[in-house]
Amino acid sequence: VAAAQSFGFYPRACFAGGFALPRDGPTWEVMRPSRTRRWGHPAMIALIEKLAHDARTDGWPGLLIGDISQPRGGPMLTGHASHQIGLDADIWLTPMPSQPLSVAQRESMSATLMVDERTHLVKDALWTPRHTQLLKRAAS
Repeated sequence: VAAAQSFGFYPRACFAGGFALPRDGPTWEVMRPSRTRRWGHPAMIALIEKLAHDARTDGWPGLLIGDISQPRGGPMLTGHASHQIGLDADIWLTPMPSQPLSVAQRESMSATLMVDERTHLVKDALWTPRHTQLLKRAAS
């Protein structure tokens, strides 16, 4: 097993020694599992697991995790110009439901769009103090 190491920079890179975030955790669920984009540098995977746990203690019901990276990083056929070195992840601002999502739901459900596409401002009707706390937790 190779030691964890990222090569290059976000838009043109890869990594070795990555780990897959388990599809289901006590405080997270991986979205779009068929994409095989749940791999990351071990430090990133540990950060996601800790954030999910700590956010639960703040009252967030659990994280829905979008793309992290492919097993060895590199460019993706669709979507991101980044996510190639296993050091960034999409955390949905949609709270995890109380009941586990089915595979079909994980493949078809969309993230909540929190920003008005016309004005580029946060949709005040959707934003809650829990969102603010989640972002503070992630930034810390």
